[in-house]
Amino acid sequence: MSDFYNTDLPSIFKNEFALGFEFLPKELLFRDNEMQEITSVIKPLLQDRPGVNLFIYGKPGLGKTAVVRFLLKKLEEADLELEPFVLYINCWKNNTSYKLALEIAHALSFYSVQNKSGSEVLQAVVELLNKKPVVIVLDEVDKLEDFEALYYLLEDVFKKSVIAIANDKSWVVRLEPRLRSRLQPQELEFKPYNKQQVHGILKQRLDLGFIPNAWDLTAFERVVDKTFASGDIRVGLFLMRQAGLIAEYRNANKVLLQDVEKAIGKLASFSVNPEEILDDDEKLILSIVTAQPQRIGDLYKVYKEKNGSLSYKSFQRKILKLSKGKFLHLERVHKGGTTTLVSKGLKQGLQRFIDS
Repeated sequence: MSDFYNTDLPSIFKNEFALGFEFLPKELLFRDNEMQEITSVIKPLLQDRPGVNLFIYGKPGLGKTAVVRFLLKKLEEADLELEPFVLYINCWKNNTSYKLALEIAHALSFYSVQNKSGSEVLQAVVELLNKKPVVIVLDEVDKLEDFEALYYLLEDVFKKSVIAIANDKSWVVRLEPRLRSRLQPQELEFKPYNKQQVHGILKQRLDLGFIPNAWDLTAFERVVDKTFASGDIRVGLFLMRQAGLIAEYRNANKVLLQDVEKAIGKLASFSVNPEEILDDDEKLILSIVTAQPQRIGDLYKVYKEKNGSLSYKSFQRKILKLSKGKFLHLERVHKGGTTTLVSKGLKQGLQRFIDS
């Protein structure tokens, strides 16, 4: 017990932050083509010309956000004659036009928003944005609940590149025609990494995050296998950090396979979109959905039996929101009429990798 709070004990971590989801290495591996395409839509702005809009899509954990943030950082660091505004907005956190407008206003150091409506704030930020070219990144754009702000940006900001990021390609298809015609984006798909690429990315993070020789080769290969099976690099980062903490807990100087197996057991707590952000009705809905697809009408009956208070239309909206957050999977079927089948989504699906 005398060593319990002894901070002099050596750590196997060199830089634990390098295992975080938000950490940006100095070099991003295996996304050169994607970076070139993103750069090409921004380049006209640097010549004081209108930019090109871009829609980036692909499954979670494939580096979409990391690549865009990496390029924005390079853009901000570059010595340019014409420096554009650079705005990065996460639409999960800023999911209404009013929140999005406030976020832009704060990014532009415009704080005179008290007692102003959303439209008034949008008009003010548009006026500011038109002072020079602007790159506007809307990450998790499919979480937007309304499109007033997007319409303002597309219609009234003259020299801009709007880069919209989502997991699902269908977001553009679902846009109302007037928005889609104004956006007119090029499309860029981030395809899954192959196993060799997964190995290379995780090895880079291992070297950044841990002291030399801190990992048993078999243990690391187990992390690579799990990560490749999940299709999400963040699973690998989670497992490496957890395995490192487990090894430290037993005062070891090397991460072994047994540490990785214990970390895999913690995958059930791994969440990209934590359920803490959900309200009580959404949590109740998740509790009654199973891996086996169920008709939405049948689910609603169970929901009411559990003392749920939402109307059927409100229930449908909650189902759609949970689907956008990848908590649920929806499938439209046509059997004696059209209905929606609901089953567990990506987050719950991670459980199957724990047992493989």
